Amino acid sequence: MKHLQSIQNAHNFYFSVNTLNHFALNNKFKLVKIDSVLDNEFIFALYEKSDKNGVYAFNYKNEKKIIKKIYKKYLIRYFWSFVLLKILKLPRTEQKIRALYRKIKSLFWIIF
Repeated sequence: MKHLQSIQNAHNFYFSVNTLNHFALNNKFKLVKIDSVLDNEFIFALYEKSDKNGVYAFNYKNEKKIIKKIYKKYLIRYFWSFVLLKILKLPRTEQKIRALYRKIKSLFWIIF
């Protein structure tokens, strides 16, 4: 859910590396440095104003693949959170989970 947590109403646009480069490089900017964080899909980019338009070929196939990957991760996380909520609603489940947690915690302290 890390990716979805970053979505806010305050942002009008969300960019992938592909879309960000497409708009910046085709509108009189030159790429100085770009980096991204795979864990939360943040992009850090530095562009420099240029006198002429660059040429950046937008890669639709790659963009489609990125969007499908994000969507699959979201669906998997949503599914497991839904399943977990259903399990937790079973009678006495919370007590069993807490007991299991205490056992694991005590084993952890014994090992370390």
